[in-house]
Amino acid sequence: MIGWLPEIALGLTCNSKNTGSTMTTLSGPTNDLLHKFPNLYEKVFTVSTAPTCVDLYQSRCGSLPRTTLDIGSGPGRELADLAELGIDCVGVDFVPMMIEYAQKSYPKVEFIQGDMREFRLGRKFDMITILGACINYMLENSDLEKALATIRAHCREDTIVIVEPYNTSSFVGTNVPPTEYAIPDGDFKAVGSATYEWSQKEQLIRRVRTWRFSEGQDDIQDTYKQRLYFAKELQYFFEKNGFSVIDIVEHQQSKIYNKSLFLLATPAS
Repeated sequence: MIGWLPEIALGLTCNSKNTGSTMTTLSGPTNDLLHKFPNLYEKVFTVSTAPTCVDLYQSRCGSLPRTTLDIGSGPGRELADLAELGIDCVGVDFVPMMIEYAQKSYPKVEFIQGDMREFRLGRKFDMITILGACINYMLENSDLEKALATIRAHCREDTIVIVEPYNTSSFVGTNVPPTEYAIPDGDFKAVGSATYEWSQKEQLIRRVRTWRFSEGQDDIQDTYKQRLYFAKELQYFFEKNGFSVIDIVEHQQSKIYNKSLFLLATPAS
């Protein structure tokens, strides 16, 4: 039975029963359960990155940005926090469900559906952010360079760009990526168990995550594939594509992942 959210039937394929239970596999514009249902995303990832972005910007500019573009804006929480500070904010995300949720939840912020490799808004911003490892969806060098061209097209001469990729140390060496996720939602609860496949040649990580629910719902499996960038590798691509990298810093943003990595850049003169 899939009754906990009626619209979950959109974009699903049901596999045959296995060991007595039905497995439902997500498909459609995104294969991630938390992307399809942004209200659940905010329950799993509870920490807003907005304060860190403000601190990083102010430490270099001495004031708040007047305007901000968030690429991969997701449920919109970070932009809503920035808007409360009086910042004019625009969010762009590829996933339709994220845009719909953000527009309803945060009507004071403008949200637009778009692909970071292609969109052009005809505006320039004081601060541009790409948070939550959205840059890691750029699997090929050409994808990343197209995304960097999009960022560059929306920069003023003094724009500060803040990118939060995965800290690759969370996936290699002695560190390990998270294997368990939890959705606490009153009487509704779910636990997701994840496994990872790592392609060293391609620098791709593939996660397969199975969600099991507390109320007798079908198991749901979601997947993602992302590229892991090393800090110096990202710095090279930014500098090759018209940026000067100001700094690369770590912050403990989330209890789920190890320290987040933040790359700060500005257009090269």
